[in-house]
Amino acid sequence: MSSKLWTEEQFNCPVCLDLPNDPVTIPCGHSYCMGCIKDYWSKDNPKGGYSCPQCRKTFSPKPSLSRNTMLAEAVEQLLVLLCDAHTHARTHTAVSHEMDGYCFLAESAVRDAD
Repeated sequence: MSSKLWTEEQFNCPVCLDLPNDPVTIPCGHSYCMGCIKDYWSKDNPKGGYSCPQCRKTFSPKPSLSRNTMLAEAVEQLLVLLCDAHTHARTHTAVSHEMDGYCFLAESAVRDAD
């Protein structure tokens, strides 16, 4: 039986719900688009700290943001696997070792880019 390795949604930024653009990881381990977390943290915060949108852990002072290179590379590889005709509807795809080269929207096999 086929087992799904990853779905695209598992890679999505929890703020914008899309694949992360310039992904960064904050001290609690959650990852976001650089722009999304900066925008989230720029809003007025009455408690005076900076919190994670997911787990609500608070950081003070404001943490420095470092690029999550592993996530950035994984997103790049995921985009390569997507059917070119359906990149606008990426949320309908899944990556499986047995379904590589299959477009779930067209419900048919797609040609490799090689």
